[in-house]
Amino acid sequence: LEDMAAGGKGGKKDERRKKAAEGKTSGGGGSGYGAREVKTKGKSKKQKRREAEEEEAAATKSSGSGGHSRARHQDLPFMTVEEIENVLQEKLPDCDEGFVTELAEDLHRPLTKSYQEVAKSVFLASSGGGSGASRKETHRDLQEKVNGLWTNVKLFEKGLKLFEEEAQTQLAKHLLKTLCTDVTNILLNFVASEQMMSVTDPKTITIEMRSKLISSLPEHIKEPMNRLHTSLAGKHIDEFLSALETVAEEMQVMLKKADKKKERQLVFNHRQSLCEELGREEEPAAVLHLAVLLMFQHLSHVMVHAPGRCVPLIIGYLEQHLPREQHAKLVNFQDLVIQCVKAKQHPGDDTEKDADNLTTMLHRLVPDIKDMALKPRKASTEQED
Repeated sequence: LEDMAAGGKGGKKDERRKKAAEGKTSGGGGSGYGAREVKTKGKSKKQKRREAEEEEAAATKSSGSGGHSRARHQDLPFMTVEEIENVLQEKLPDCDEGFVTELAEDLHRPLTKSYQEVAKSVFLASSGGGSGASRKETHRDLQEKVNGLWTNVKLFEKGLKLFEEEAQTQLAKHLLKTLCTDVTNILLNFVASEQMMSVTDPKTITIEMRSKLISSLPEHIKEPMNRLHTSLAGKHIDEFLSALETVAEEMQVMLKKADKKKERQLVFNHRQSLCEELGREEEPAAVLHLAVLLMFQHLSHVMVHAPGRCVPLIIGYLEQHLPREQHAKLVNFQDLVIQCVKAKQHPGDDTEKDADNLTTMLHRLVPDIKDMALKPRKASTEQED
């Protein structure tokens, strides 16, 4: 029994030596006979949290730079670890400081995530972009609005090309500041809503607001949108239309070119709208403005989008197409309007009388000006005579 016991002890020692030798040759943590297993130290919670935040930041950066098909939302800040710790210390004054710090670190990420999810759901619900169905409907509404404005811009562009170069520039600038700005703001507001930065009414977006919103957009849409924004300050509609097509393609908004029948219908509807507005209007300056727009469209068969200050340009164009008598009436009416405006700008005893007399005279002539615009057949009959 003693021999067997001695042999058993020797066998165990040999076995331990053999294992130690194997550990050394295999490159493990052992170092030969009597080697111990090396125990690695676990990572602290702070270190784990730091590494997780670094990984998340790297993922956000790669997603923002490479994701051209879909923009990444900017994260809304909730509270820092220190702010959470301060709240906990106020609510739990008897707790150990180390425990409060550790608890704040553990709560920071889940609370931030929950806050961002709730904020996002509330925003999407208020902006109509929550569910897939509602977002699809919102995108369809966007496409209809953009296509309507885009078609009108192209139709008005045809009208301004009938004028001399200087007049074209003035009309183009007005078109860029009105309809072109409207379609730009609508598109920008839609993109900004994905970043939770949109406004209630796109028409309230100013140049400064537009620049600020564009600077916060993802890279893949920022450059095309900035080019569209810059084109509004120019004087060429072609540049705007080119930039608009690029932005629309990036946003997956299909621009559908209207056929000839649809264009004729749009031109007719615009003419009817001018007729109705002119029929209701009684203010002399507005009557003259609407009348020359209507007469221009009747004679050229295209629309023109012009401010009041461009009325003389249109009257100059009409001179080649109207009977002399009718053109003279327009010029006379325009002169009276200008005199009346100047008299009102410089109040005085004599000027007030002049303004009153001019206003009375203008109101007497308003029906004749309306008749010329609303009954164009009369003009053609007189021309034949």
